[in-house]
Amino acid sequence: MTTLVVDASVLVKTFLREPDSHRAIALLGANSLEGPAAVAVEIASAITRRFRMGGIARAGAETALSEARAYFASRAMLLHSDAQLLPRAEEIALELKHALRDCVYVALAERVGGELVTADAVLVARAAAHFPFVKPL
Repeated sequence: MTTLVVDASVLVKTFLREPDSHRAIALLGANSLEGPAAVAVEIASAITRRFRMGGIARAGAETALSEARAYFASRAMLLHSDAQLLPRAEEIALELKHALRDCVYVALAERVGGELVTADAVLVARAAAHFPFVKPL
């Protein structure tokens, strides 16, 4: 079984209806998943942002937040310390000229010898030449 690191762009699709939500849900159910500890905050942030922007009603946001909390409480995803990943993530961010928070996921996938699955096409494009384990959803 391949260890997968999934970033917030994939994981949020399991709590909010988005294009490719069905693919994200299938992916999560079939693999050993790992992520940086900050992924829980990123998911909550994406859900509350969707509410603020008028994309979902308050009840929908509350349900999604509750489901996300339950998911992380179940320990279905092995979470890693952001602080331990930060030095390598900084190097990657400088190399790729890409957002640090995304590069934390790249650093984690590199560390665990897994694949990073992301719905972030820009990250995939920037990382492809240096990090072939970064894959699109």
